[in-house]
Amino acid sequence: MPELGFDPNYFLELMTSGEMIWQSLKNQNCDFTKDIKKNCYHIYDKSKEEGKYYIKGLDKFNFVNKIEEADFILGCTPTLGSNTIDYIPLLTKALEKKLLFVCANPDYESVESNSNKPIICMGTIAELYKSLGGEIFVLGKPTLDIYIESTKKIKKLDKSKVLVVGDSIYHDIKGAKLFGVDSLLITSGIHQSSFDIIKPEWNSNTNQVKNLDITPTFLCSKFQL
Repeated sequence: MPELGFDPNYFLELMTSGEMIWQSLKNQNCDFTKDIKKNCYHIYDKSKEEGKYYIKGLDKFNFVNKIEEADFILGCTPTLGSNTIDYIPLLTKALEKKLLFVCANPDYESVESNSNKPIICMGTIAELYKSLGGEIFVLGKPTLDIYIESTKKIKKLDKSKVLVVGDSIYHDIKGAKLFGVDSLLITSGIHQSSFDIIKPEWNSNTNQVKNLDITPTFLCSKFQL
C-alpha cells in the first residue's frame, strides 16, 4: 500500500479481484470451481516475483508449462511491454481445447507510475479470448461480487456514506452504479486524454467516455489521503 501512496493505518482489510479468485480456487466454493480439473496454465509476468507468490497455497492444482497439458487458464498479469496480439497463438490453442479462462484482474489497462503510459491488463486478454468464442470467468469490478465481499463485515451498511474511487469508467464507476453508491473518477488515470489536467469537466468536448451512460458522481484529477 505505501508504494501506491496509501497509509496502511487507514485500512482494516484489503480485498482485490485477485484475492477473490485465489480464495475461490483454494476453497473451491464458487460455481466455476465445481467441475474444474487440476492442470492449470498460469499467465503472469515472469520478470516479477509476485506471479510466483500468487499460486502459493493452491496445492490442489498442478501448474503446467504447456497450454496443451492444461485443463484451464489462470490469467493474472501480462508481461510488461507485451501487446494483445502477442497472446493470440496461445489463445488459439486454448480455444481448440475449449479451456476456461479464469481472469484474476478484469481491468483492461492501467497507467505506469513512472512514465504515466497505459499498459494492458489481463482483462483485455480475457475479453479477446471471449470475443474469439472462449469461455471466461471473472470476479471483481464491475461485478457485484467484490462490492458485497468488501462490505459484508459492515453490520449496518449505509450506502449513502460509501464512495467508490477509481480511474476506470468500465470497472470502478460502472461497478459503483450497479452497487448503488456514489463514485469519484480519477481523471489522471487511464482516461486522462479525455480531461483537462487542472480542471476536469465531464461535459468537455474532449471527453471520449461521456456517451457510455456511466456517469461518475464526482471528478478529481488526483486522489490523495
